[in-house]
Amino acid sequence: MRAGLDRAATLVPGTGCAELTAGLAKPWGKGLEAYVRASVEWRPLTNLSAFAFGEATLQGATAGIGAMVNW
Repeated sequence: MRAGLDRAATLVPGTGCAELTAGLAKPWGKGLEAYVRASVEWRPLTNLSAFAFGEATLQGATAGIGAMVNW
């Protein structure tokens, strides 16, 4: 979460970005693992950064949001 907010803080105010990643892994002696992850970073104001993410794996899903205000 913190890394996403740190990336958002480096954006020019009024801009944002999105990232989508997916991958596969084959742990030794185990079955196939897969994931899909999406994140959005946004810096609407000079002192406000926001971040949201979602991730799905073969085991389940997780999501989160965060905001950081500087003064």
